[in-house]
Amino acid sequence: MPPFKLFFTGDYLDETGAVKYGDIGLESLAKSGYVETAFLLDQAPSPGDSTYLDRIYSLQITPEHVAKANGIVIFRPWVKASAFVNGAENLVVFARAGAGYDKIDISACTENDVALFNAPDTLTHSTASAAFTLMIALAKKLPQQENLVRTGRWDLQAEFLGDDLIGKTLGIIGLGKTGVELARLVAPFHMNLLAYSPSADPLQAEAPTSPARATWKR
Repeated sequence: MPPFKLFFTGDYLDETGAVKYGDIGLESLAKSGYVETAFLLDQAPSPGDSTYLDRIYSLQITPEHVAKANGIVIFRPWVKASAFVNGAENLVVFARAGAGYDKIDISACTENDVALFNAPDTLTHSTASAAFTLMIALAKKLPQQENLVRTGRWDLQAEFLGDDLIGKTLGIIGLGKTGVELARLVAPFHMNLLAYSPSADPLQAEAPTSPARATWKR
């Protein structure tokens, strides 16, 4: 039985051909014994290519990519209907390495019997924790205090005293998974939460045990 040919889009790579985004599971796939991995190298940056970053968000999956793959893991490239002009006899699945799949033509995938899945929780905590980190940095005036320490201007210390989050009001627009996770992270700080969401469940949002317990509107 031939191996399952799984390609990763070339924007995972740096100019040397090395993966630049940490562990993407290549070792685990190799150990399975059933999956053969490779990269779409025509989408990867070339050494000294100063235009690559200008083009990176316009990369597309091509009919040639579709023809040689059983599966394609997509980081940034588009999947348009034009990718299927020669059909998709060998292609089984697109795997979107992220939550959003707005750059993938779902109708074209369906018409060509190609499955699509994403990773809806992949950025939930990291996005919420990044927002929380910025809140702490602003409240404590960390950029100003770092500069104070580096320059030795201790005489300015009183001008850059930080503040606490306790009792402050946090507004969250969109009470989806990321918004709920942010509410969970700030819960120990006893902030007043205001949330807006067009789709939140009122009972869930107002439940005493909910990490997103808040005054909210939809």
